[in-house]
Amino acid sequence: MFEQLELPLNQPSNLSEWEEQVESLLQIAYFTAQQPLLSHYKRSMLGSAIRSASDIISCESTRVHNNTQSMIQWCLHWTESAQELYWKHQQSTHRKTCMMRDENGKRYWSVEHEHPVADIINMLVDGCSYATLQHWMYNYGKAVIVTQDEVAALPQLGKDRYEKLGIRYSRFDPGSLTRTR
Repeated sequence: MFEQLELPLNQPSNLSEWEEQVESLLQIAYFTAQQPLLSHYKRSMLGSAIRSASDIISCESTRVHNNTQSMIQWCLHWTESAQELYWKHQQSTHRKTCMMRDENGKRYWSVEHEHPVADIINMLVDGCSYATLQHWMYNYGKAVIVTQDEVAALPQLGKDRYEKLGIRYSRFDPGSLTRTR
């Protein structure tokens, strides 16, 4: 019924736990892309696998869950403005700081992708190779924590969205003490 796909499995595994999870999710996405599913089912399943892999890559941890709060807490890439806002509102713990909301009940931060994950989903549907999938995910599939002002200013689509607005981000890990627990 299903044809056997040859996937390049990492054997023996010298990958960390989070990298093993990412590889499994990418294999699921690659397999799914080659199935005779209706487009909306295929894209839904690809979206789940790719977003999960992106979350883990962005956090370099399996402690992250597929929700905004968890991503804000564990993500390792923050814009300069998001980092400034973090220090301005720092609480007793990293988690409490990440959970903060403004006087209107809105989160201070949001999760964005510099390169929309829809790009790799479209590439998978169009038949890209597993190597292309891996390369894209590790190089372009990371999420970034941004401020609400930055989200409002960002165009939804288009090349060089961050560069056009002068948005810069870097590795930021104020919760590193809880990362390994």
